[in-house]
Amino acid sequence: MNAYFGYHAMESACCPPGGDSGLACGRPRPGPPLDDRERLRTPLAAGPHPEIARILEEVQYIARRFREQDEAEAVCSEWKFAAAVVDRLCLVAFSLFSIICTFTILMSAPNFIEAVSKDFT
Repeated sequence: MNAYFGYHAMESACCPPGGDSGLACGRPRPGPPLDDRERLRTPLAAGPHPEIARILEEVQYIARRFREQDEAEAVCSEWKFAAAVVDRLCLVAFSLFSIICTFTILMSAPNFIEAVSKDFT
């Protein structure tokens, strides 16, 4: 099958056969075919297709940015969860403190126990 990077060779008026290596039309370059491991080891910028190398660099940059953004969002969500936990603990502590202080103030007032006992008897 004539394919290079998943692009099938086609002869057309916009891509006539010429003296190039055949890469412009998607034909494999002449010579012995490279297996997948050799193709991965071959640097793209050194080959006859610098456009593909630039495209690959851009795709890698975009992928790296998406990974960094996902990591930043994960860290942000972890901090939001921690803030929610601390917020809930502060609410519970403030509520307990308010109830205890209110009860202590009412119990320390003179005649409070007598006034309450008169109302219920």
